[in-house]
Amino acid sequence: MIRSGRRTVAGAIIPQRERLRIGYMSSDLCNHAIGYLMSDVFGCHDRNRFEIRVYNIGERNDDPLQSKIMSQVDHWTDIKALSDKAAAAAIVADGVDILLDINGHTNFQRTRLLACKPAPIIANWLGYPGTIGSDFHDYIIADEFIIPEEYEPFYDEKVLRLPLLSAERALYAVPPPTRSRAELGLPRTPQSSAASTARSRSRSRCSPAG
Repeated sequence: MIRSGRRTVAGAIIPQRERLRIGYMSSDLCNHAIGYLMSDVFGCHDRNRFEIRVYNIGERNDDPLQSKIMSQVDHWTDIKALSDKAAAAAIVADGVDILLDINGHTNFQRTRLLACKPAPIIANWLGYPGTIGSDFHDYIIADEFIIPEEYEPFYDEKVLRLPLLSAERALYAVPPPTRSRAELGLPRTPQSSAASTARSRSRSRCSPAG
């Protein structure tokens, strides 16, 4: 059973329930590098144990990748147009137990929203591997490569380590080319292209003797 305490915003109390409520806040769950990395993550959650919510702080474009992610989560909420206070109150009303900040200090960030502490636990993951430098991010999820142990003193968040940080995803089929290399003005083989580039760079780095 999940027992959550009071929230900073609106003082909501979450009743006992069977599933942990996890929220992902991101602007990039679409045709974006983060979207590709995470596109298969949501479908791996055990729905008997977890309720998955997405708080979209970016554009709603309904591209195929965004549509796929939307189909894999329990709830998708667009909050870009909401004020920080209103968005935080919405997250509190949803009773989110753990909120994952996928943006960090990148475009469309909502750190003021997070400063309202709309969930008991807030963690920084994937989108920004540096410290947020806040007192409202409780954790950063990393591995030994992203944050070596000796770097931990430079992080305000507590570092939680996974064996491998990379968000695993299925391999996507690469569509066949629609135009030939010759039509694109490329050498017949990639190897000849690389050799040509190497020769060109070698010549450009040589200066006349004198």
